[in-house]
Amino acid sequence: MVEPAKTFGSSLAEGLDVQTTRMRPGFVVRFRRRRVALLAFWFLMVLFFVAVATFITSRLGIHIPFDPDAQNMSQRLSPPGWPHVLGTDQFGRDVFARILNASYISMFVGFLAVAIELALGVLVGAAAGYFGGWIDNVLMRLVDALLCIPSFLLILTLVAIVSPSIWVIIAAIGVLSWMELARLVRAEFLTLREMDYVAAARALGVPAWRIILSHLLPNSLAPVLVSAVLGVAGAILTEAGLSFLGFGVQPPQASWGNIITDGKTYLLDAWWLIIWPGVAILLTTMAFYLTGEGIREVLDPKEGKRI
Repeated sequence: MVEPAKTFGSSLAEGLDVQTTRMRPGFVVRFRRRRVALLAFWFLMVLFFVAVATFITSRLGIHIPFDPDAQNMSQRLSPPGWPHVLGTDQFGRDVFARILNASYISMFVGFLAVAIELALGVLVGAAAGYFGGWIDNVLMRLVDALLCIPSFLLILTLVAIVSPSIWVIIAAIGVLSWMELARLVRAEFLTLREMDYVAAARALGVPAWRIILSHLLPNSLAPVLVSAVLGVAGAILTEAGLSFLGFGVQPPQASWGNIITDGKTYLLDAWWLIIWPGVAILLTTMAFYLTGEGIREVLDPKEGKRI
């Protein structure tokens, strides 16, 4: 029997399936070869698990190892030892418990703020890069104007005007940090919109929104993914800075930034109040940056050819 002729769509779909099957193991293998990035990734996975577990147990009234808000003045400013492995603060609260309790705040702020940043940055960058013309000019001039002002100053001003809360911090960081991502997406779209498959889709009368979602956006996800990972680290640093200045997470809720603020008065007598939350911020942001750099190298076509 003569096999029925394959349509162009079915052969193209089979080709895409084969290509996808080959690419997925390649990404994992190449990423595993970058030991530093892999170690940073697993550190983040452990931290994420700890943050989620801490959030759930705190809502159930279970506190491990201690209640982060329980005061014990007889144990105030105790140095690291047993049972308080990282010491206690000026109110006798366990520093280790407060750092663990603050971990889910940092993760919560980081991921939600980056989600808002991704939504705005991809939307503006895609519109500017695909349509061009006056739309591109207006949107990019807006981006240039916002980039002229330091983003931290804008966020600080907005938070100072509105009463500080975790939701205000998330909204401020997300709404005022999307400009670099928009420029990145625009640059990718300016290149991709000139490809033959985009011209063919236009000739077939495919709507612009479908071309963007089905063709352009999936092919520009690599730099967007790297930017999102790095953006989480930036959001965590911004939240810590705002909390340190008193415009972030408000006591008694623990935050890495306000733990450092509480400890700066006792710097000479209780060094552990500043060192340990500072180490937590350093390791977390460094892990995000190393993971993002590893993903960038794996997704870079030039790096892929060298392996």
